[in-house]
Amino acid sequence: MAFEMEWEFDRLMEFHEYKIPYLEAKAHFNALNELAAQIFQVPFSFTHVFDATNQWAIGAYGADPTLTPRIATICHHTIAQSDPVEIKRLDLDARFADAPWVVAAPFFKHYYGVPLVNPNKRVLGTLCVIATEDQEFTEVQKRMLQLLAQECVDKLEALRERNALLKYVASTRYYNSAVLHDVRSPLYSLRQFAALESEEAKTMAESKNDAFALAVHGLASTLCERLDDYLGQSEEAKKFQNTADVDPVDIVEIPDLLREYYGPLVHAFGCTFDIRFAPGIAPRKGFFPRSKVLEIIGNMLSYAVSATEDKHVPVRVEMKYMSVEHQLFVEFIFASPPLAEAVVQNILAIRQHDEQQGEETYGDRFKLKYIAYAVRSVEGKMEIGEDHRSQHCRLAVLLPLKDMKKSRVHMDHPESWPQFYLNS
Repeated sequence: MAFEMEWEFDRLMEFHEYKIPYLEAKAHFNALNELAAQIFQVPFSFTHVFDATNQWAIGAYGADPTLTPRIATICHHTIAQSDPVEIKRLDLDARFADAPWVVAAPFFKHYYGVPLVNPNKRVLGTLCVIATEDQEFTEVQKRMLQLLAQECVDKLEALRERNALLKYVASTRYYNSAVLHDVRSPLYSLRQFAALESEEAKTMAESKNDAFALAVHGLASTLCERLDDYLGQSEEAKKFQNTADVDPVDIVEIPDLLREYYGPLVHAFGCTFDIRFAPGIAPRKGFFPRSKVLEIIGNMLSYAVSATEDKHVPVRVEMKYMSVEHQLFVEFIFASPPLAEAVVQNILAIRQHDEQQGEETYGDRFKLKYIAYAVRSVEGKMEIGEDHRSQHCRLAVLLPLKDMKKSRVHMDHPESWPQFYLNS
């Protein structure tokens, strides 16, 4: 029986992909059933499909299409195999001899059915013909019914492809809408942040002769220029408004643009940057605490370099906006707990030195009390632990965004934000 077949679950899962409009389907299949009835010279022909419990007649000749409990039908037995089924005397078959459509009108007697097998070898239903008197069916007639059955499958496949196309069109329209409304906003945010990077890095490079800051300044300036090209901004109108039209095709090139200009920085310092921006949050003056981001990243890399005595530091830097706390979340993910421990020990050593000198400590500036994941505070002391999910160690820094202004974009649903990733 079909209910007991091992593949029945997979068949049903695939069957529902067709989303067959049962009430409208007869317009597509009735003609095939009429042709089948004429070929066999019989009064009845049906096209059936099966869900978990019912037999649906999506095409019929000689009777109106009906919905029938699956277990009470002849075709329920036909879909149990992939070969045609012929029952010459329904009235003598113990399974059907007492069926109402055998002992009473329309007095079905001779049945021939062909399974509708899709390209994945799943049986979707049947195409059958039924005679009400003793009648022999020729091999030519049977072959022609198999050809008609294939035509039924082709129609069903066309219906599935149509559904897939409609789904694709709907998703494409949604994507384009998202691009025009949401995606251009993070591009402006990215451009503004790059401008801040360039400005702060230039100041740091000039004052401290810092190679890291000098590299950031050059790369961020170039990134600003390229983003201006994408956004169509003129030098006179860089107001970072949410009104520019951005070609959706260009959006997919943005991650490549980031890799192109931040790639040298990534490889020079042996780290990976994963940058995420929320749409509609254009960083204005004071949005990111001025110089804090570059200061934290630069100092953290310096600590890591001094801890390993190697310029190539296996660390990933992630920055993301946290809407609930209105903070910029900067997270450093180190390749191993010992490296993270060495970095934290360097930070704590500087903190202790600053406290002894009565100066503002790096610990306060780094917000070490907010350290998350593997690095955590226990009774005022720093403990290093292992992140068991990734076998990496994480050090997090939270920066309050006091001057952050909300936009009309939904900021409370970060799962819907477009994200840009930069990985080495």
